Amino acid sequence: MSTRSNIGVRESDGTIRVVYCHSDGYPSYNGRILLAHYTDESAVRALIGLGDLSFIAPTLEKTIAYHRDRGEPKAEAHAHPPGRFKRENDYAYVFDVREARWYWSEDAELKPLTPEDVVNE
Repeated sequence: MSTRSNIGVRESDGTIRVVYCHSDGYPSYNGRILLAHYTDESAVRALIGLGDLSFIAPTLEKTIAYHRDRGEPKAEAHAHPPGRFKRENDYAYVFDVREARWYWSEDAELKPLTPEDVVNE
């Protein structure tokens, strides 16, 4: 069974746009990779721009996207209006462009993603 997640970006107006990621959504994998390798807005936007993902890797080239790498129809990021974000899978990761930092959720609230959150379980 896969650990599913959403990976997204919070725009300056508060809208959160997310894509689906099928595998390895737990903090010690997806959280660790996002915190270490997708550290600025342009890298995050490039990742989200791939559409839905099978799994992420430290580089875009090694990340597997359903559309680019498997020839499936592209699923664009979908938007949650300001204040209405709801985690749709096991975990959610959101890069806030205003703060240039990652947030995450395994329950109802988004909280800052820290190195302590991504240690191996």
